[in-house]
Amino acid sequence: MASPRICLRIPERLCRLIDARRGGTTLSAWLRDAASHRVTSEVGLGHELIASLAEHNRQLRGLGINLNQLAHAANEGRPVAVNQKMLADIRASLRETRTLLAEIKERLPE
Repeated sequence: MASPRICLRIPERLCRLIDARRGGTTLSAWLRDAASHRVTSEVGLGHELIASLAEHNRQLRGLGINLNQLAHAANEGRPVAVNQKMLADIRASLRETRTLLAEIKERLPE
């Protein structure tokens, strides 16, 4: 489905300010990004949640690296002992991921 086309008037001074900041980005793309940023900031998807997601992503990456190392060892035929704490950490991280994603979904406008 095509996006609706919207025509708007922008004062010349504001156009110059936008042009000075948008670099090589098209005006349409810059306006979409600016509007998206404004909406997400207003609904609470600001820096705090973004930082929380970044930290969560870092932790998941570490767990993924550990799992990948275990998979390599198993594929080479080496004995692999799975640490129960690591499995519990993975389950906890997956629960946190579901919770964060549900929170984000709830905050986003329809």
